[in-house]
Amino acid sequence: MNINKSDSSKGKNEKKIEKEILLFRNLIPIGKQNAIHMQELANKVGVTPETLKHMIRRARLKGEIIISGVSGYWYGETEEESKEFITLMRLQAAARVKTIDNMFGTKRWRSGQNPAADESKRGGTE
Repeated sequence: MNINKSDSSKGKNEKKIEKEILLFRNLIPIGKQNAIHMQELANKVGVTPETLKHMIRRARLKGEIIISGVSGYWYGETEEESKEFITLMRLQAAARVKTIDNMFGTKRWRSGQNPAADESKRGGTE
């Protein structure tokens, strides 16, 4: 049996994410009215808020529907609540893409941010 290192580390990573999901299922309540604040959840998990965000993202990438808002994290009480959150995430992602496209499209570079423009100032071509 020939298992390379990357396959072994992928398996360990998958198991780690599965454990995190089980942990979230035990710690994150059902219903917005029962939401747990990020700092409280991070304390219970024993990580920093930043690490918690990465853990939540990994769980979501595996399909875990963990809802978040100003009140904290929670699981939806209904399928409809979960679908509304997914729709909100899609709208937020689309808005970010549009913003990025608009910023890139304007090409309003500040000095030092556009190498081609800086080169033309020195006598080069764009």
